[in-house]
Amino acid sequence: METIALSTPPVVSGALPLLGHLTEFSKNRTALIERGYAEHGSIFTVKLGPQNVAVLLGPEHHRTFFMETDKALNMATPYKFLRETFGEVLFLAGHDEYIRQRPFLTQAFRREKMAYYIAVMNQRVQAWLDSLGDMGEFDISATMGWLTQDIAGHALMGERFQAEVGPEFWALYADVGRGMDPILPPNLPLPKFRRRDRARSRMGELLQPILDERRAHPEKYNDFLQDFVNARYSDSDEPIEDEVLLNLMLGLMFAGHETTAGQAAWNIILLLQNPEYLALVNEEITRLLPAGQLVDGRALHALSHLGLSLIHI
Repeated sequence: METIALSTPPVVSGALPLLGHLTEFSKNRTALIERGYAEHGSIFTVKLGPQNVAVLLGPEHHRTFFMETDKALNMATPYKFLRETFGEVLFLAGHDEYIRQRPFLTQAFRREKMAYYIAVMNQRVQAWLDSLGDMGEFDISATMGWLTQDIAGHALMGERFQAEVGPEFWALYADVGRGMDPILPPNLPLPKFRRRDRARSRMGELLQPILDERRAHPEKYNDFLQDFVNARYSDSDEPIEDEVLLNLMLGLMFAGHETTAGQAAWNIILLLQNPEYLALVNEEITRLLPAGQLVDGRALHALSHLGLSLIHI
């Protein structure tokens, strides 16, 4: 197959003068993407005002996209609207600040910590399964969203956080999420941006007593949040400031929760739509993970059909 280099992929039909596809993108972006795919295939352009935005669909293009992140592509450029929500953290920060913060992540995601996170996932997913009746209905998207929030709260912030402030925190988190807008200037005096700022302030109030307790008694905790509380900048030996710590946790929850919830929901939907593949997954789970056996990293690696289900389907 011949590869043709394009500076700008073909533009989807229906772009308005000045606005481009901005109105349609805001109201029904799914229909816009579907039309782009029907017209041009897996690579095309939508116009958000004067800005051209390339859309790449499919795992082969996604692989290229992520391999080029922080190389030819700079994540901070399209995601700069997130700075008003999460502050100058990780890839949203300048290069020097990103380099200062990066060791905190590598410390929190070291091998032995991953085993702890998998144990939390086991516990929370099993608690959810035990709460289900023999039959009934639930909204897959909403339920996977709630479940990933529950897991993220326990794994990243600890059991006390989830028990004492989790429900209010996640309600505030929803206000923060609704205040993310890639189009409008983030400081406009709009109700959604005001709710976003109030929610962030209240989240800080909820987390402050927990941070104070963990700084006073670090020996009591051994989880993701405590790793961040204990961490110190290598160039100054100073601890992470509380504001930066809050921004880091919010950013990680956004990164880990939003995409995971969507992937989990689509995985279930696609398996239900493909019963022949679902049968393969069920057989593999029954054979390799009999009832009562906890899932660990080795077991996950062995589940080839489940691990590749989205790609195969």
